Amino acid sequence: MTVLSAVQAASTWIGVAVPTVLFTGTDRTSVELQAMVNECAKAIAEDFDWSRLRTLATITGDATTTDWSLPSDYSRMLKKASLWPSAMPTTPIQHIADTDEWLMLDVQGFQSVVQRWTIYGNQIHVKPAIASAATAKYYYISNLLVSATGSTTLTKTDFTLDTDSLFVDERLLKLNLIWRWKAAKGRPYAEDLANYQNALDVVAGADRGSRFISIGRSRSGDVNIAFPWAVT
Repeated sequence: MTVLSAVQAASTWIGVAVPTVLFTGTDRTSVELQAMVNECAKAIAEDFDWSRLRTLATITGDATTTDWSLPSDYSRMLKKASLWPSAMPTTPIQHIADTDEWLMLDVQGFQSVVQRWTIYGNQIHVKPAIASAATAKYYYISNLLVSATGSTTLTKTDFTLDTDSLFVDERLLKLNLIWRWKAAKGRPYAEDLANYQNALDVVAGADRGSRFISIGRSRSGDVNIAFPWAVT
């Protein structure tokens, strides 16, 4: 399904004429649909940590650099994200989410034996510096949501052509467009929002892949492996 076919499928529900073209249209409805369908795509990307958008980044240390530019297609970190260092592969680098806490540690100026990281200024900051040739890896969500005609590779941040396709089932795009359009026009949309959220749960659940079925209470919570190798 393309962005045009998704909009065509939504047209009956939102009460507009079914368009034969979208991104070459210059009338008010076409322009509104162009803007809203791109907003819908970005909202869908924010609603879940989609496997297709997860991208691995690697920082290679030089024992000096502590500030690293984020990838060019960076959108956001995963909702649960860690930096995993090659020097200590069983323990992630400590994340400092509070910028005031990061500033406090920086102003104190003492040399910490524990590495910490944070994000600001379109950079990821790691202190102390990563050792030379050592690495730290993390996953992030890419802002490339759209594939061009005939391609399976995501190369675009926005729809620009009628034949562009979204990174995930475009039925979500149709349902998202329906409730957002109605909300923007001041029409009742609660049922349409519920339809979208139900579909999102199904598609996101499938995106997670198979899971083990566990009976009873888990014996351990969110723990790290203390020693992952065999003891001989």
